[in-house]
Amino acid sequence: MTELTQERLKYLLDYEPETGIFRWRVSAPSRPKPGKRAGCLKETECGTYRVIRVDDRLYRSARLAWFYVHGRWPVGDTDHRDTDKLNDAIGNLREATRSQNNINGPAHAHSELGIRGVGIDKERGKYRAQIMKNGKNHMLGRFDTLEEARAARNRAVVDMYGEFARLS
Repeated sequence: MTELTQERLKYLLDYEPETGIFRWRVSAPSRPKPGKRAGCLKETECGTYRVIRVDDRLYRSARLAWFYVHGRWPVGDTDHRDTDKLNDAIGNLREATRSQNNINGPAHAHSELGIRGVGIDKERGKYRAQIMKNGKNHMLGRFDTLEEARAARNRAVVDMYGEFARLS
């Protein structure tokens, strides 16, 4: 299989950088008519993304958008600044490490309090705060109140992740 080039991508698809929408430029038996929106939604364990099949290979549209505009594939992940995985406007996309991408998201479904990085230490009757970076868990301490634990986690996320920080 030949590697997709920016030239080939621009031959097949138009990209609207303000909206993040791709539309087909050329017709073929296996794809919609020119002008039709490209791609479909794909459910993953990490959420719903738009994917587009180009030359028998499936791509996430955010990665295609980056390649279309910058002429190179993103290094690492493509993060959606607003956390909307369907908003592929180029101004909403940025290159990120996996750790940076993961931190810019909501609390996990199994979170006992619905606050990212904050839980309850039932043995001690306190709230605990923690944060992950590069696969390593950093304990931030135990606190008497939920707000103290949340504030500690928020300070740590800003210190560790800067512009990628998503406050709880």
